[in-house]
Amino acid sequence: RRGAGARARAAPRPAGVSDPSVQPDLSPAFFGFCDNAEVWNSRAAMIGFFALLFVELFSGRGILSLVGIEIGKGLGFEL
Repeated sequence: RRGAGARARAAPRPAGVSDPSVQPDLSPAFFGFCDNAEVWNSRAAMIGFFALLFVELFSGRGILSLVGIEIGKGLGFEL
């Protein structure tokens, strides 16, 4: 019977099989889904967010109005 605390055990090693004599040298990943990529992604997001704030601060207009999208006129069926 398997309970919530059951653990899987590895199969016994066949006769004549030993541990490898040399362990692989696994350096930490630099690209892909790793902690380093998440750090750089968050830094880029923060830089982009504050750049957007500075553009809106110095231009006096929102980013949508700067690219030509007019906002704030309502849906056109106000009472």
